[in-house]
Amino acid sequence: MTQIIETTNGSPFFVDDDFGSRPLCLHKKNGESTTVDVASLSWKWVGTGSKRHVAAIVPRLGWLAYVHRLVMECPGGSQVDHADGDTSNNQRANLRLATHSENLSNQTKPRRRATEYRGVRRSAKCVTRRFFVTIKKEGIQYQSRMFRTAIEAATEHDRMATELYGKFAVRNFPLRKAAC
Repeated sequence: MTQIIETTNGSPFFVDDDFGSRPLCLHKKNGESTTVDVASLSWKWVGTGSKRHVAAIVPRLGWLAYVHRLVMECPGGSQVDHADGDTSNNQRANLRLATHSENLSNQTKPRRRATEYRGVRRSAKCVTRRFFVTIKKEGIQYQSRMFRTAIEAATEHDRMATELYGKFAVRNFPLRKAAC
């Protein structure tokens, strides 16, 4: 079941029903920690642009604690990824622990891009203006061969992304579940 909680400005976010049934342990990067009762917290949206998350304001300490980190009881140094990309969906089934690289792989498409497909670019040097794929992981940029169409290149992107990122890959053409 899902519990809907409203932020201080009235925007809803979602957590599992058992969220708040026990005290939460909050950790800071410097090693400090404290235990708080969920009922004593107020919630607000923080961040700018597309990177907005729900955070708890901890009374008497002035700390901010992100809901997705509280739900996953995330240790310092780790990150939490929203599998569906919706930061208001903080249900445990939608969250997973991730490295920084895995978390970056699940970002949405940038607003400015050369084609309508993620990771597909058009060659400026090639006379025929063919398409190729670029994917970056842990500071290393991978490129594909040239393709005649953007769709062929997007299909190659999906193959490369799945090979590099596994379950964290964001595909141009999502896998369809087989019909019964």
